Amino acid sequence: MRHGHEILGGVEPWLAGVVFLAIVCLIAIAVWIVHRRTVASDGLTPVERKNLPYPQREILSMLRQHGAAMMQSEMADAMPIEPEELAESLKRMEAASLIQRQWQPESSTYIVSTSAQGAPEAHVKGESHGA
Repeated sequence: MRHGHEILGGVEPWLAGVVFLAIVCLIAIAVWIVHRRTVASDGLTPVERKNLPYPQREILSMLRQHGAAMMQSEMADAMPIEPEELAESLKRMEAASLIQRQWQPESSTYIVSTSAQGAPEAHVKGESHGA
């Protein structure tokens, strides 16, 4: 005699657990795919990639891929643009709060970091930059 409290109509409890686990896995995979499309390997979001001009995209990408603050002189050596154009782009990015810069008199250059990396001095203490 059947009672009305069987929700799944005779489905084994372990099968319901497997189905539930499969649904959770599919949701996790969908979230991962969306995240991968949001932040590409260059470290930029689609909005940054679309809205930032070329030098600023390259600067932000370089800093994020480096993972720590960099000396402006290192950036000038690595970038295929003139140092004056780099300095102007960095000033604009600093004004827009995309980066932070701090002058380092001992190495006669700025230390540049992204806003997400925090204050530049936190990343260069104890590092030897060979000025």
